[in-house]
Amino acid sequence: YRIVNTAVDLQDYFRVAMQISLNIKNAADTKCIELTLDETLDKPLSYRLKVENNKITIAGKDPRGVRFGGVGLEDILNFREAPFISEQSEVHERLVTPRMVHSGWGIDEFPDSHLNAMLHAGLDTAVVFTTGVDQTNVGYLDINDVIQRAKKFGLDTMLYGYLPGYKHPDDPDAQEFFESVYSNIFRHYPDALGIMLVGESGEFPSKD
Repeated sequence: YRIVNTAVDLQDYFRVAMQISLNIKNAADTKCIELTLDETLDKPLSYRLKVENNKITIAGKDPRGVRFGGVGLEDILNFREAPFISEQSEVHERLVTPRMVHSGWGIDEFPDSHLNAMLHAGLDTAVVFTTGVDQTNVGYLDINDVIQRAKKFGLDTMLYGYLPGYKHPDDPDAQEFFESVYSNIFRHYPDALGIMLVGESGEFPSKD
């Protein structure tokens, strides 16, 4: 994820919602919205919103923190219904992360417009049902494409495992079996946040 994505998003927001044109520059000006990093912040995705005379600074712990800072600024201006904000210097940290959600567009459908809506709703992780490599409950899906497009919006991707788990961990060939199933998924999707294992979906056998 790159900070310039936040700049473009804010430029679009001010143009559409506030009818104000913003230029994007590499260097900060005396009258600007400056996007930068502040590695002294404690938590990932956190950001400092500093507002002073004629200048707003959004400093994120990481580039994704800058992204959520941009959304936070938009939320304030949406509440005021005007391009007005009081002077302040506040650090904002996420109370819960990851905040995960399945697609509200359609099962495992993640167009860019919906990923953008998820970001602006305060979510940080998309959840994709996974039955195998590039396979979901509804058929083929280029999962790496979803992962990379989600990253453009500052979102992680979690895989919800509908993978065959018909093997007890105590079985003599269990390690080889799980290696062929789960490790294979990680090899194909190294940028995924992880695999979510749910009992009734994985259907692991029980000996109790």
